[in-house]
Amino acid sequence: MKKVIFASFLAFAWLFNACQNSNNPDHQAEEQLHEEVMAIHDEVMPKMGEINKLSRELKEVAESSSSYDESVKSIASQAVQQLEQADEGMMSWMEAYQSPSKKRGEMDHAAIMQYLEAEKQKIGTVKAQMLESIQVGNAVLGEIQKAE
Repeated sequence: MKKVIFASFLAFAWLFNACQNSNNPDHQAEEQLHEEVMAIHDEVMPKMGEINKLSRELKEVAESSSSYDESVKSIASQAVQQLEQADEGMMSWMEAYQSPSKKRGEMDHAAIMQYLEAEKQKIGTVKAQMLESIQVGNAVLGEIQKAE
């Protein structure tokens, strides 16, 4: 019986907190900015597969024993490095990012908004790195395939 009462209390407390947060204008502003940050993330996250595919294909060229001359291998290796850095940038950002709800206990509204703005800039940089690395990887791979 005590467990049922305790579970009911927890459910009520969670529901009460959720209702309060949805009516709080500061929390609404935080959530809106959080959604903007996540929209950028969601736009480029699916490109991780393309980054990995390009990286694998270019690694084959860079690590091949004799099919390509050293300048081609070097260019392929540089493209792989750029792709891997973009991949690591996304993974690091995702690992470090915290939603506003997790920050509320330790920061006030202004600090949370500042944090979210900084995170929006960071994920924007990650997006640019990812798109550029894909463009470079595709260009290098295209030139290698044309030369074959």
